[in-house]
Amino acid sequence: MGIGRPSGSGTVVSLPGRTRNLSRNGLGVLVRRVFAPMEAIEVEVSLPERPRMFMAGLVRFCRYAGR
Repeated sequence: MGIGRPSGSGTVVSLPGRTRNLSRNGLGVLVRRVFAPMEAIEVEVSLPERPRMFMAGLVRFCRYAGR
């Protein structure tokens, strides 16, 4: 699940999604929203039999992937 904060807004939006890849250098996620570069986001990662993890960061790259 990704949690995004639109630029210039104090509103928190919760979006379901899937991780595409995860590495030392970043995380790829598929969600139904386009993010702006340098937009602050927090991502919640849930794995079986593990506690939930939260990662905060800035969007570096975003592209529309269709359906």
